Amino acid sequence: MPTAPTPDLAEAPVTARMRAAHEGVYRWPEAFSGFSADLLVQDGVQENPGRIVARVGVEPEITFRDPGPVADWARGELAMMIAHRAPRSFEQADGRYGHRAGERHDGALRIHIEDSLSSSYLVDDDGRILEVSRAPAATTFTIRVLETVTAPVGGWISRVFSVSFWEPEGVLDRVQTYQDDHVALDGVLVPARRHVVTTDRAGVGARTITLSGHAGIGAHA
Repeated sequence: MPTAPTPDLAEAPVTARMRAAHEGVYRWPEAFSGFSADLLVQDGVQENPGRIVARVGVEPEITFRDPGPVADWARGELAMMIAHRAPRSFEQADGRYGHRAGERHDGALRIHIEDSLSSSYLVDDDGRILEVSRAPAATTFTIRVLETVTAPVGGWISRVFSVSFWEPEGVLDRVQTYQDDHVALDGVLVPARRHVVTTDRAGVGARTITLSGHAGIGAHA
């Protein structure tokens, strides 16, 4: 069971640092209901068009012309992209758990989260998240932020990042490098493109999801 944070009038420094890191990430405003867009997934020379309707707080509705593994992959990627932008307070996220300060790396502090995934964050002195590690089941993955952009209204978004997957014996299984682009829709940044390069034992492969023709949707659309 996760350890609940100890109530205190003065927030512990490690928790305050984690809170600042959470609040520094760009998320959609509470008034934003969602968007729709056309999709195009490219895997080598193969193209698969589709459509997304993303409403805040519910699973996005995603359809593709052709079913199959690539369409399933794209659905998973799009769902994560939407989930990461949806409004969420610190108390709804890592604030639910205890926090423990770890070692420092070149001015950044490792913060361990007492959750079921043995999560940890590397947070620099400016409150930016440089790295996230989690260990679901017997695997471990580490996300390293390589480039960020700042939203016009404040808050940062990862533009380029890598995800390394490790086997139980500590052997590197694969590395995926992501590049995300966004577009402004009524002053709100929404996904426009995700390009993923995967390097594993089979070689190097690339897939791209492009979103176009964005339109806002009403709260009850």
